[in-house]
Amino acid sequence: MRGFVVISDRILEQQELQNLYNHIGRTDLISPDRLVVEGEWGHFFFTANASLREAFDDEELTRIRGNVYDLHFYSVDFSTLLAANKAVTCLPSAAMILIDNDHGLIASIKEVRRRIGAGIDWTEMSR
Repeated sequence: MRGFVVISDRILEQQELQNLYNHIGRTDLISPDRLVVEGEWGHFFFTANASLREAFDDEELTRIRGNVYDLHFYSVDFSTLLAANKAVTCLPSAAMILIDNDHGLIASIKEVRRRIGAGIDWTEMSR
């Protein structure tokens, strides 16, 4: 299972996410902090995880705070690239969101969606 981190300027409620993801597959809110979404394209787990802040060094946090001040962290574990793409494309556009693929890329959701649209595998890119 591979994963990435979502950093949002607002709390992404699991019920809200479940409503956003209902149209792409079967959703299961297995705990107040964890949502599972499954479809013929694979599956992903969306989990609220405040302790992810500790995974970022001071330089990264400074860079992140330049875009998102109030930080809320979520891990997304996914089975396929298509599942990762669906997890990102269905996120709310109203929130300021950064994506960290854990391979050196920390980019805005807009940039990640651009890469998805161009057919680029953003999940393993270093920049």
